[in-house]
Amino acid sequence: MPKAVRIKFKMRQQVSPRDRRYRRELFILSLEQDLQSERLMLLRNIGVTVLSLSLVLNMFFQTSFSVMADLLMSDFSATAIQLASLGSVFFYVYSLMQIPSGVLADAFGPHLVVSSGLMVAGVGALFFACSYQVVTAYLGRALIGLGMSLIYISTLRYVANWWPPNRYSSVNGSLLLLVTWAQSLRLYRWPGW
Repeated sequence: MPKAVRIKFKMRQQVSPRDRRYRRELFILSLEQDLQSERLMLLRNIGVTVLSLSLVLNMFFQTSFSVMADLLMSDFSATAIQLASLGSVFFYVYSLMQIPSGVLADAFGPHLVVSSGLMVAGVGALFFACSYQVVTAYLGRALIGLGMSLIYISTLRYVANWWPPNRYSSVNGSLLLLVTWAQSLRLYRWPGW
């Protein structure tokens, strides 16, 4: 047997079966991590898409009341003070829930908090749409404000969980730019709008 082959054979013998098994497991683990990282990137991007659409919905609920003001005044026979307080109840609840929504996002995670916030806002939108009295409209707007208050802080928590700290501000800025750009599309009169 040539000397080089003998040295290789000795080196192969020196590696114990446990070391070979460990190396094989490391190799399989690295392959799984690569596949998992691709899946995680896809999940991360899906999560950001859902959150950005939720933020667009949040902006819609914040600004849509001004469009309905004349119709609501005639339907509810409401005074200007009642209509102004009906519009502002969303923002009162929204601002009061900012700190508790951060605590909820930290405690339960952004996925659960955003999904429950969207469900509460959906129930509030149904209450508001089906209301025949000002009292149920107040309740609907308060529920919409409660549900939408959970979205923004949870988005910040989601970005902090899924991106490295050096990209946190750029991802948040890009996300808010995208949301603001989507909201500004309403200003244009495209066909069918």
